[in-house]
Amino acid sequence: MRRTPALVAGIVSLLGCAEARLACPQRGGAPWLDLSTEHFLVHTDLTAEQARASIATLEQIHASLHQAAWQGAPAPRVRLEIVLLRSLGELNQFMPRAVEGVTWSDQGGKQLIIAQAGQASALYTVRGGDRILKVNRAVRPDVTLAHEIAHALNNSFLRRQPLWLAEGLAEYLETVTYDAGSRRSTIGEPPGMLMARFNRRDRRPKPDILLADRRVVRTTDEVRAFYADSWALVHWLLNRRPAQFNRFQHRLRQGDDPDAAWDAEIGVRGAELDDAVAGYLDEILRNGGEYHLFSVEVPIWDGQVRSAPMSDGEVHALWARMLRASPAAVPAERIGAEVQEALRQDPLSPAVLEVALPELAPDERLDRARAAVAAHPDDWRAHALLADALESLPDRAAALEQATARGPQSFELLRALSRVRAAQGRGDEAVELAMRALSLGGVNPVSLIVLSTGLAVSGNCPEAVRVLRRALDFADHGASQEALQQLRERASLLEQGGCGTPDSMTSKN
Repeated sequence: MRRTPALVAGIVSLLGCAEARLACPQRGGAPWLDLSTEHFLVHTDLTAEQARASIATLEQIHASLHQAAWQGAPAPRVRLEIVLLRSLGELNQFMPRAVEGVTWSDQGGKQLIIAQAGQASALYTVRGGDRILKVNRAVRPDVTLAHEIAHALNNSFLRRQPLWLAEGLAEYLETVTYDAGSRRSTIGEPPGMLMARFNRRDRRPKPDILLADRRVVRTTDEVRAFYADSWALVHWLLNRRPAQFNRFQHRLRQGDDPDAAWDAEIGVRGAELDDAVAGYLDEILRNGGEYHLFSVEVPIWDGQVRSAPMSDGEVHALWARMLRASPAAVPAERIGAEVQEALRQDPLSPAVLEVALPELAPDERLDRARAAVAAHPDDWRAHALLADALESLPDRAAALEQATARGPQSFELLRALSRVRAAQGRGDEAVELAMRALSLGGVNPVSLIVLSTGLAVSGNCPEAVRVLRRALDFADHGASQEALQQLRERASLLEQGGCGTPDSMTSKN
């Protein structure tokens, strides 16, 4: 893994109970906590002291990346939701053993990041060409989560972002380290694992493919090559074409087409690009090449941490979400068992019902949502659940208005109300709500589609198309070809003048 020695100090390493079966608190397991700060909501079974140290480390990473990469720009208000488990053994009860962390989005675009708290494996040997490297396989959330924090920041600042740039920047920025003594963050050290990969005689970077081929990567080898080559291209650009790369990113911030921006500012393609990046890496591998380490001063984070215990029902509901997020197929019966246990333990908890209601029949969803509102009249999530269970637009609008009055900072609520306003033909209101949702919830394809719909209903076809093109940038990686084709057809329809009236894209789904 990447070397991030200083930041790991706040992420604990727990080696005990790695194979113990995870249990909820009622059955003898560790208590679970919800901790929240300005930029993070963390669910964890760490001790209170360990959890506070971990979330403080995450805020330090966020501050370091923002200061280093986007110095001077206002920090986004996006809050990332994270599950932080105590050990690899616990993580492996939800994820395949090869998985070190997962970022998962549900159908509504709500993101969940799952990692563990720093349990390390032994050193192992990597042979690369004529060199033998000892690599520490410490699996640390300060690397896994730095990658996702970098995505959240970059998505807020770059209006257009081809996949190679999105992942290459995140791979580059995840190398962040922080020295509390000097209060400086440093980014840019080439990761040992990637350099070992490029030190093989049969492995040369092929960055030109990244510019020409936007197909979804599927095999393990394709994924590894994609991430490695994306990192190599970004590292080369930052160190050998910094002025051009800055102008290229400026064009993307303005919403320019990525291919046109590349040709205007950087230009080099084909074998010339492949040779330039390969030669740059060869210079580094032979210890004769130079590269820049970006270092900035960042104060030690000392913000407020809010903490609350999770109920047993909420813990089981969270476990159901984690199982749904697993890259491996999980039997529906196992997920269903967690959902049923969550309902048994806490049948009217909005946090439980958020997970359980999609699997219930429509009449039962409506009854349970109404009961949740009666039991928790001041909880915005209960009113949001009721809105989702209702059918008529006026009823849904009224429920969402009640919800937003109680949770004005919830991007999910603003996005849902934007959909309703668009369906009602109130495009200007829909656009305003969608923009606020993007500000609070970060940039993702679902939120961009909602904004595009509002723009279309308001009659602003050109901007609706530009927003959809931006959604395609983010949706390419991992989205189904069917979903991508629907987005392209939607953009084509708007380009032909299909604006000004609500249509099927203003539905709840």
